[in-house]
Amino acid sequence: TLHYLFEFLPVSKIVFIGPSSLEPLVNETDDSDLQIDYINENSLVPFSKVKEVYDPILAAATTKAISTVNWYYQQFLKMAYATVCKEDYYLSWDADTIPVKKIEMFSENGKPYFDVKPEFNTSYFVTIEKLFGYTKIIQDSFISEHMIFCKDFMLEMIAEIEKTNFEGNAFYEKILS
Repeated sequence: TLHYLFEFLPVSKIVFIGPSSLEPLVNETDDSDLQIDYINENSLVPFSKVKEVYDPILAAATTKAISTVNWYYQQFLKMAYATVCKEDYYLSWDADTIPVKKIEMFSENGKPYFDVKPEFNTSYFVTIEKLFGYTKIIQDSFISEHMIFCKDFMLEMIAEIEKTNFEGNAFYEKILS
């Protein structure tokens, strides 16, 4: 399905982030015209560190309806990619979806588009309020299978999170606490 990503999205390169078992599959891609890279997920955010913080939280939870450690880990990887990204913007695209038509990600004046959906996950908005003091101000949310990130904004957000008084040093530790 790689050709759909290159054909329908405004991308020049795709970077797969995943476990070491993914690297040979990425390297086997038979189309040398496509710019494809691989990053070992543990070089961005060590899974063992996230699990170490997450497991006691899960054990103490009064409800077991909280998301899995893998879901949180995926979100932290999307954030951490900003630390190695060379471009001003990067697009995160969940691997379980493919574009089936051309999708513009930027307006004519170069501003990124953000999708809105009616999804409402209370824990997202509680976390945002605790970290930044912002309450939910629009009915919809920006929960989506893809998102454009401004690298500089993400780096600034990570730095702000790491300055908070929540437990831990790394942004993912503070978010989980």
